[in-house]
Amino acid sequence: MLSSLNFTDEHRPADAADTPILKARAAVLKGIQNQRLFIQAARSGQPINLTKTITGKDGGERVQRLRPRKWYWRSPQGHICLEVFYGHRALPLHDGKTVVACPNLDALEAALIVIAESVMAGELDAALGAAQATDKRLRGGVHSVR
Repeated sequence: MLSSLNFTDEHRPADAADTPILKARAAVLKGIQNQRLFIQAARSGQPINLTKTITGKDGGERVQRLRPRKWYWRSPQGHICLEVFYGHRALPLHDGKTVVACPNLDALEAALIVIAESVMAGELDAALGAAQATDKRLRGGVHSVR
């Protein structure tokens, strides 16, 4: 009966979404999405309420409130300055510089869109890889308990 099947030596490919660099890209893109929510909240005057549902080992669920950090601030000169973070590290975006100056919220949102497109295109992979190499919290794997 088994002889009627067509066998091959092929192996299942590794899931591409599980590579460290793609996980890093996803984390930065999620952060950019959160920053865009902060901008929308600033325009509307409404606070943002980000939550996630956590399922415990016993099957019980609870809702946890997320408090993402803003990546932008207003400089004394009046510009809105933006830093893009991966974990606790600001990523060098261009020529080693980590801060983008924007004149207003519209330009800030446009800058976030450009950066998101750069992340998706892989232009920041070297910076993400360097951040992973220098910060043990970003490497994945087994973490020690302090």
